[in-house]
Amino acid sequence: MPQLSSTSRRRHSSLVSALVRARRGQNTVAAFLEALPDQAAVLDADGVIVHTNQPWRDFARDNGGDMERVDRGATYLSACEPTEHTPELAELRDMLQAVLTGQRALLL
Repeated sequence: MPQLSSTSRRRHSSLVSALVRARRGQNTVAAFLEALPDQAAVLDADGVIVHTNQPWRDFARDNGGDMERVDRGATYLSACEPTEHTPELAELRDMLQAVLTGQRALLL
């Protein structure tokens, strides 16, 4: 059987820890999000951010993001409005809108 890299072992350990916390009654969504190594956010049906993980918050801060626009309680669609310097956000906004309206199943 192949050996796991130290990074894989840490990720596996984080996911197992999240399962244990979830079984102890902690918020399951929050526990799993925090265990993910990559940035993640959960939106409600209106596009309001209800959960984010630490990598998401770190990325936003490290890149000059306005936390009021990209953290819990914010409407993520408004954060995806394109500007002169970020025209690629139009595609993300359109894909997200399609998911929220049921025209698309996933945003990956």
